Amino acid sequence: MRRLAARDRFAPELRAWLVGKGVSEQVADAVLDHLRRRRFVDDDRAAEGVVRAASGKRAKGRERLRADLLRRGADADTADRALGGRTDEEELQTALGCLEARRFGPGDRAKAARFLAGRGFEEETIRRAIEERFGSEEDADAWT
Repeated sequence: MRRLAARDRFAPELRAWLVGKGVSEQVADAVLDHLRRRRFVDDDRAAEGVVRAASGKRAKGRERLRADLLRRGADADTADRALGGRTDEEELQTALGCLEARRFGPGDRAKAARFLAGRGFEEETIRRAIEERFGSEEDADAWT
């Protein structure tokens, strides 16, 4: 119960932890069934928490969030449901917020693009965020 008190966990995550502590697989499955019935374990709620936590200064793109959800034990459908409400425009605003938080200078287009790629933003979102933040590529060439 202490593991659940800190944050929501995915059922496969808890199952692996229980088995790792020496609990038999049958007992681990019975415990998880009990916790699910009592709504202590809910994969959809855990996925929403991961998505919510990846905002602000720690924002991540959809690709990175999906990979994190799958790595932690969410199935593909759960990950898609958690990320389904995030529109392209919201994704762009999230990327712009990341750029503002880091204060990239006018000559840091490539560095900013690499930063966003590392955060898991899609190529089109990166291109749009860089253009909006730094202006178009043609504008940058005019000043050199």
